[in-house]
Amino acid sequence: MKFNLKYVNAAAKFFLLYFPAAIILFLPASTSHGAEEPAIKEGRRGRLTIDYKSKIDFVSEARKYLKKGNIPEALYNATYAVSNGFDPYDSYLLFADIYRASKDLKSEAYSLEYVIRHAPNDRLKKEAEKRLAAVIETIKNLNIQKSAAAVVKNPDSLNKILRLGHTFERFGAAEKAEAQYEYADNLAGSLKSSKYAKIRLYLKNGRKETALPEIRDFFKLAADDTAMVYLLAYNGFNLTEIKEFGYSGGGGLDMRRYNRTYADYYYEIGYQQYLKEKLDQARTSMLYSLSYFKSNPRAHFNLGEIFYKKGMFRESGFHYSVAYEFMPADYEVGFKLAKSLVMSKSYERARVVLKELLKIDPNSRDYALWLAKTGLTRRDVERMGYIDVNSPFYKKPGRKKAPAPAGQPSGPENLLKQPPSGLNSPFYQTPQPINIQL
Repeated sequence: MKFNLKYVNAAAKFFLLYFPAAIILFLPASTSHGAEEPAIKEGRRGRLTIDYKSKIDFVSEARKYLKKGNIPEALYNATYAVSNGFDPYDSYLLFADIYRASKDLKSEAYSLEYVIRHAPNDRLKKEAEKRLAAVIETIKNLNIQKSAAAVVKNPDSLNKILRLGHTFERFGAAEKAEAQYEYADNLAGSLKSSKYAKIRLYLKNGRKETALPEIRDFFKLAADDTAMVYLLAYNGFNLTEIKEFGYSGGGGLDMRRYNRTYADYYYEIGYQQYLKEKLDQARTSMLYSLSYFKSNPRAHFNLGEIFYKKGMFRESGFHYSVAYEFMPADYEVGFKLAKSLVMSKSYERARVVLKELLKIDPNSRDYALWLAKTGLTRRDVERMGYIDVNSPFYKKPGRKKAPAPAGQPSGPENLLKQPPSGLNSPFYQTPQPINIQL
């Protein structure tokens, strides 16, 4: 068959001109705009960041396991709920439900205390308080039943009778506790433990006159018992009064312990007076407490508060300084000391204290303001260590480069200046000499 080359060449030209245009015309729209869209980035190996809180609802998962009776898994998810910042009310309520299902009443009560603390409204708070009261009542009844059952089995056991009385006392049933202590005392009149328990109960409930004859009877049995001396000191009896009750002065009394115990009694009285804004009475009680325990930082701090409120800044500075000496990590005490020193015009000492505080918190505006009250300029305050983060000239510190290991170059620029020779490599071999034949 013969072809006319003229027509073949014309057809080839037509094909080459219009075929590429036809391909572009009939391509899908997505491919035609592919050049305009950003290229899809390929996956890279790097740091994996997963927001577990948005991925898994640990509270719901724990509830599911709790319904199935799987306590370990429920507890596991509840722990993750707390640590990952879920709602604290829901999380601790979940803990309380888990411990109730596992019959752990003490842990349930502990969880309910946090539920009350984080309750979002009064209604839920009252419900949690009501439930907590019921749990505490159950714990109380179970403990009493257990102790009472032990007494029923051994009605002549003085230890079990005293334990039952102590259980009643611990849960606020003073009359029942007293009955058990009396019963034990009647069984063995010469037993110190029952008399000691009765005296402690009387003093605890403010029945001082009822306790006095019991104290005398106690010292008739044991004239050198120091445990009774410490108990009486804790309730405000001085050593002279205790000796009048029959204490012989023996038994190896630790006077340091006695003084601290006796001082704590008047400190507590002074603290309650301070809370009621009875500042003069509180000051008298605190100072009397310090006469027996001179280095009590709590008493010095509260005296500093009292004198500061009364405008006696020199006295408040003295007591704050003693408290700060024993509590150097408490920045609140240090700051109040600095303010007292400034108000009493002891500027040099105030600057020393505030400079130390700036080492803990260099961004504190309060420290800077009180430093300025000592007569320092802004530049002087900044030299003391203050950093004003609100200043337009503040520069956020960048990351410091880790120091290079010893014996190694500190950067690639030094590698170019001092190229490694390889002589220190354990695999380096001394080249063998080459024999050159002439």
